[in-house]
Amino acid sequence: MGGRKPWARFAGDEGPSLREFVGALCVIRTGWVDVSFGQAEVRAADGSTALVQVRQYEGEELALGSTGLLYAYEEDQGFFWVTPFDPGLDPAPPEPGR
Repeated sequence: MGGRKPWARFAGDEGPSLREFVGALCVIRTGWVDVSFGQAEVRAADGSTALVQVRQYEGEELALGSTGLLYAYEEDQGFFWVTPFDPGLDPAPPEPGR
């Protein structure tokens, strides 16, 4: 599967909690995201990926292939709030020895 691990659950295995994705980057997998519609792919710490429901308030458009930041999870409704994220604004990791 090209290095991708399937996200499977086995008896006694709780798997990653959806709350663990808050603060993670994601890639939008639908044509748009608004307050009632949207999906994104997010990678868990173990390397597995999940397709999650996302929502966005009015603002900069999130379209297919856009990078977003998951900043809150609405457990009772089963979706994440997402905002656009520009990878170019992410500070680079410190260089070794600095």
